Amino acid sequence: MNPLLRLAVAVSDRVTGRRMLPARLLAWYPKAAVGSGVGAVVLIGGAAWSAVGLLRVRRRPEVAAAMPIPPGRLALTNVFIAVGSLVLGSGGTMFGTGDQMVDFGIWLAAGVTILFVGFLFSNPGRPAGEVAPTNPYWAEIYELATGPMEPA
Repeated sequence: MNPLLRLAVAVSDRVTGRRMLPARLLAWYPKAAVGSGVGAVVLIGGAAWSAVGLLRVRRRPEVAAAMPIPPGRLALTNVFIAVGSLVLGSGGTMFGTGDQMVDFGIWLAAGVTILFVGFLFSNPGRPAGEVAPTNPYWAEIYELATGPMEPA
């Protein structure tokens, strides 16, 4: 038996707790790899394409001024999404050194963090000034929450 196939049988035995037939492994793993790869290519390609399109829009001031979030900021969001997806995808294939589950967890945490930073960049900035509520009930609560504290 091929050493790589023997390794796959041993890994499947350890992970699932049952010995899988080599033919079944060979039938399943390529489909999973292709499915995962296609999804990653679509996600990363779409984010890169969107970033380039937003950078082109940034050159047209009349279009960019009408957008609530600056196009450069949205392009940066898409760059973070693409990089986070690359980190997540490479984490599954590059964790072969040391403790595999710990390494995979580190790659996973790093990728999700990068994706979350991209999400944070997509939010519009805070309004210029705070506006106190007009409803008397909420105005009293707002004053209690934002007013100076009284000594106890």
